[in-house]
Amino acid sequence: MKIAVCIHLYYPALLEKIVKHTKNIKVPFKTYVNLVEDRFDQSTIDNLNSEFSDLVIIISPNRGVDIGGFLNLLRKVDDDTDLLLKIHTKVGIGSTECRSRAALMSGIQNDPDCGMVGFRLHDNFSPNENEIIKLFPHFGLDHSVFDYKFVGGTIFWCRYHILRKYFTDKVISIILEKMPTGYVPEPSINHALERIFGYIIQKDGKYIQVADQIAKESLWAETF
Repeated sequence: MKIAVCIHLYYPALLEKIVKHTKNIKVPFKTYVNLVEDRFDQSTIDNLNSEFSDLVIIISPNRGVDIGGFLNLLRKVDDDTDLLLKIHTKVGIGSTECRSRAALMSGIQNDPDCGMVGFRLHDNFSPNENEIIKLFPHFGLDHSVFDYKFVGGTIFWCRYHILRKYFTDKVISIILEKMPTGYVPEPSINHALERIFGYIIQKDGKYIQVADQIAKESLWAETF
């Protein structure tokens, strides 16, 4: 099984904590890191190279915040990848230890019907409904998207091939062009995509598993 760990490292100062928790992954994985222009220095790159043996680093402008960074990384992930972990650094308003570093479990590895594992599910679509509808043509979606739930905070494990089925290179390029610079409040294309990630997993016939309370309290239960 081939695993990709995709890290949007907007706050390089949090790299040490990210590394600490990735050590819970007990099988080999390839690391993909997005650095944001003007948010890092050479020491960040040196630290990444010293911590991860199989590593791809890209640099992108701060468009679409963590989702924009993730989409830039997604185009670089090896096509034969099986599972993907999306994580990002977050501090300030709305952040918690769990949301910043993730509290995820390994059910996706052993259950072929599981397509995604996340910290908490939400169903509040209404603020972003119009933004989601604008994206329908790119993904072949319909209004049934509003009948499903999504992983809040966009930190999750998922099956790579399902994401790439919808997020082709062409679609990613179109979306990145639409993304705003820096953070913007709801409604936004960023928040719309947060909801679409979960929907396409379920549209493909898989379910989303929620990390249990033990994993939440320990931050990362052993990942594998």
